[in-house]
Amino acid sequence: MARAGLTTDKVAQAGAQLADELGFEHVTISELARRLGVRVAGRSGRDALIALAGVYRGYATEHPGRYDAARLRLAPEVPAASAGPRLSQMLRDAVRGYDLAEPEQTHAVRLVGSLFHGYISLEGSGGLAHSEPDSATSWASILDALDVMLRSWPAPARA
Repeated sequence: MARAGLTTDKVAQAGAQLADELGFEHVTISELARRLGVRVAGRSGRDALIALAGVYRGYATEHPGRYDAARLRLAPEVPAASAGPRLSQMLRDAVRGYDLAEPEQTHAVRLVGSLFHGYISLEGSGGLAHSEPDSATSWASILDALDVMLRSWPAPARA
């Protein structure tokens, strides 16, 4: 992570402590950032997309088992079942900077989520390990292309 001294483990532990104090359903990115002394305001559009992509990919790479477990569909009464909607909300927050109206914003969230997960799945299975350029270079290029795509999203078709 970019902030000096801030590691994935420290963020995860702070999130777990926050969940113990407030309850899992009240853990938010904003509260976690506040507790860690990180300012998140002001990021939008490309900056938000790149930041979220880095965290998402980093978590999946550092914690592949947890990443797989987080994708499991759980019964609504299970407290951790809110992880899916919360991830969707983070994606929506990142996409919001592209000023898309509904339902285009929902389409964009689905595209971004699919791209992140698909690339991470290919990378995690070793499917990108034996080609050049390396997967990190491709990831950066793909995110640049995704930013261009989101900035030039087509207007919805009118009936």
